[in-house]
Amino acid sequence: MNLLLITRKLDQNDDAASFVIGWVNEFSRQLSKGKLFIICQELGEIPSWGPTISVHSLGKEKGVGKLGQFFSFQKHLLCIIPKVDGVFAHMIQHYSIVAGPWCFLFKKPLYQWYMHKQVGFLLRLSAFFVDGFVTASLESFRLKTKKPVFVVGHGIDIGKFSPSRNLMRGDEASRRFLSVGRISPVKNIHMILEAASLLSSRNLSERISLEIIGGPGLPSQSWYLRKMQQFVLERQLQREIVFLGPLSNERIIPHYQHADVFINLSDTGSLDKVVLEAMACGTLVLTSNEAFKDILPPIFFIDEKDPERIATKMEGIVSMEKTKRQFFSKKFREFVVENHDLRHLIEKILFLYEGRIPQKS
Repeated sequence: MNLLLITRKLDQNDDAASFVIGWVNEFSRQLSKGKLFIICQELGEIPSWGPTISVHSLGKEKGVGKLGQFFSFQKHLLCIIPKVDGVFAHMIQHYSIVAGPWCFLFKKPLYQWYMHKQVGFLLRLSAFFVDGFVTASLESFRLKTKKPVFVVGHGIDIGKFSPSRNLMRGDEASRRFLSVGRISPVKNIHMILEAASLLSSRNLSERISLEIIGGPGLPSQSWYLRKMQQFVLERQLQREIVFLGPLSNERIIPHYQHADVFINLSDTGSLDKVVLEAMACGTLVLTSNEAFKDILPPIFFIDEKDPERIATKMEGIVSMEKTKRQFFSKKFREFVVENHDLRHLIEKILFLYEGRIPQKS
């Protein structure tokens, strides 16, 4: 089987897009004797792939404008679609809208991956062109459509995102908290900082530390990062709270492994990948994301986002006896392995092009 993957960016060093490299590797592995064609808007540093992977950029990294990218997209689609057995559009809905007429003309199945609670005009329009949608959870796809929607779980590389064998959590003089994601109001970083400030003032027997990994989601949100940094300075928490900036997928793994608790207060409503990555590393998590409400025990879920309540939850988790922490660490890891393994995700996606219905995670 030959497949065309359309995605926004290929770059193994990019904080937001580096995970796509893992998808490409797994697609290529499972396609066996087939070939994987990739069209991306922007191309950065990528591995030295062999002849079974063919990459085509629309030129955004070279400064090509939207009109130039559109015509380049049409040219690549015309050349590639006749050679493939199907097309998989990753996340961005207008990829399906542009590729849809070519898929119809050449009778090639087209599936769209989508992961967000927002239902906009482009998503509705894409439903006219696709054969179906693929998503990680019901909370992550809320469009009412007659087109089939396949819930297949997330794609976590459980070989890379795994507990550190050399790390003994709970035997140190400090408790490490971690938050990963874009620095924007929807992620409620200010509440995490306020809770950490409250916790640091409670005279606990162990010092607490908090690492924030990520950068502003948009240039226009830089003010929010500056405001958060100013908060840390005003509270004199520079020793306890550190902003590490954006890091690639690979570079984040040791931070997951060394954290005692991963905190996520996102309002996106979708099954947040970073929470699953932390769980795969055996890290305990604390989240208010509604997509995890029926997944996590109550002690790890925040119903009401209030700094005082968050701080109390944080304290409750780190004060948990060691055997109990180890029990939940193991259970969290098992959940991700069973439901969100990258290998199983790609297998289910390929089932669609073989005319098979993937089982739900």
